[in-house]
Amino acid sequence: MNLNKIVFWEHKYHTHTHSYIYYGFKRAFEHLGYKTEWYGNDDDVSGVDFSNSLFFVTNDHEKVPKRNDCYYVLHNPTKYEWYSHIDAKRKLLIQVHTIHLKVINSKKIDDGIYFDNRVLYFPWATDLLPHEIDQNITNLDYIRTTNKVNFVGMFFEPWNPVIEFCKNNGLEFTHRGGFEGNNISTEENQKLIQESVIAPSIQSKWQVDNGYIPCRIFKNISYGKMGITNSRVVFELFQGKIVYDPDTYEACRKGLQYEEKPDTKLMVELMNVVKEKHTYLNRIQTIFDCFKELELLSIA
Repeated sequence: MNLNKIVFWEHKYHTHTHSYIYYGFKRAFEHLGYKTEWYGNDDDVSGVDFSNSLFFVTNDHEKVPKRNDCYYVLHNPTKYEWYSHIDAKRKLLIQVHTIHLKVINSKKIDDGIYFDNRVLYFPWATDLLPHEIDQNITNLDYIRTTNKVNFVGMFFEPWNPVIEFCKNNGLEFTHRGGFEGNNISTEENQKLIQESVIAPSIQSKWQVDNGYIPCRIFKNISYGKMGITNSRVVFELFQGKIVYDPDTYEACRKGLQYEEKPDTKLMVELMNVVKEKHTYLNRIQTIFDCFKELELLSIA
């Protein structure tokens, strides 16, 4: 798309879980040559030229500039009427993929990605770019693990079985991130995951029951670690080629068993799947394609 800039609104880096999604999009847009800017409700934007911009907005923010010469990607808006004067072909609603959000008239674009001419349903992605995944593939045999399981993110109850597994198997569990003053960069995150003897992507009961696909599974695989999940939907997304058990403790046990005799060929195959389908470059292209379709629908 011929845009002057990409604008992300609120959720600045390290202030919210969604900030890492924005950061992934930001890296990808800049890789494509787009100018990006990041503002919040407390910023004075009175002198900023927003003409012909693409806005990414999550939830409701009344202070977002609402202009008919701009485009809007709106995630979870409850006050959609704030954008009522914006041309329909210039606003795209997005939702993360769950099994209950597939409406009857939606069109399948790819695995886990659907579009119903108004709402785009898709999972987030890895924060790496394709060439960075290629670098990890090249260096796969040189990744050295420690006796640790490093978890980066917001800690919640479903991770307790992972801690129990670590205690019972002589492994050290470490936790970083979660907005407790110990947030780390994408580069540090990757290093910690690569050093982990296993890198599980554990989900809550609601997420498992509703078929939510987390970005963590894409990140961990792109970093060079076997995917470990307690979600059948995630397991099936990777055609049954990652480690799965609905019981988190058992998933970790199977993951550790895999690491005793890792399959490099399979790992490269999985990394290539993420590289080809689940980067933010892929998600950007899907967004652009949907805007093109909205334009055609408007003309029709």
